[in-house]
Amino acid sequence: QQGLPALFDDAAHALARPPPPQQAWLDPSEWRSCVTACLDAGDLRAALRVLAVGELLVPPHGRTMSAYRQTVFALAAANRWGELEQLYGRLWRAVAPAARPDERFVVLAANLAVDAGAMDVAVRIIREMRLVGGVPLTVYSYSVLLKGFGRAKKRDAIKRALLAMETTEVEFDRITLNSAVDAFVRCDDMQ
Repeated sequence: QQGLPALFDDAAHALARPPPPQQAWLDPSEWRSCVTACLDAGDLRAALRVLAVGELLVPPHGRTMSAYRQTVFALAAANRWGELEQLYGRLWRAVAPAARPDERFVVLAANLAVDAGAMDVAVRIIREMRLVGGVPLTVYSYSVLLKGFGRAKKRDAIKRALLAMETTEVEFDRITLNSAVDAFVRCDDMQ
């Protein structure tokens, strides 16, 4: 973490300040490097602080999802779901469209949560995407939900997800169909 700008030494102070004039913006590549350095050092808390500071001090066009992606993987690997949900919540409230997650970025976290057995986290992240982010669910979200509900043996939730797909006119693709069949098989329901 050598060479981190002095601004990162006190994230709370930096977060309390108004946005800087354009000449005071941080270089986006330096910001991403700082996030990577924190993650390489195993300091998730510092990585989250650097992300938060960057949301204020990096120009909007420089706040890409690549800086967040590695942090999502690290949080999931550490089973720090509350912090992952807070991170996504902050991203939905970001002003710059470039700093907002798309459905595939949300499905990434939801799938990691399903694989870890944290289905409630997956549902909340996808729900927030739809309600706060205004992003409609497509086959990607429904596939992850079906996979998770099947693993949790929640037959009624599987049926509700399929009904929601029909209601919103989301067409099945091969992956979604396989997810639905697998979900019912896991629930011992082949009707």
